[in-house]
Amino acid sequence: MKGMRIAFQGTEGAYSEEALLRNFPGSTPIGFPTFHQVFEAVEAGEAQLGVVPVENTTAGSINQTYDLLLESDL
Repeated sequence: MKGMRIAFQGTEGAYSEEALLRNFPGSTPIGFPTFHQVFEAVEAGEAQLGVVPVENTTAGSINQTYDLLLESDL
């Protein structure tokens, strides 16, 4: 996974970045402002993978992620 470009929503230090670094050590995280942009980056080949939350302890289910999963071909 070394050097693999992985998109996530947020900025450096975001929980999504932390999760991707734990699961894909040596990868290159690329932060995007929105979940939609994460999906677009993967679809366009800017990133090989995208890491997005489906739930969190504060907001519960992240409905936007579910919607994007249903709408995309990923």
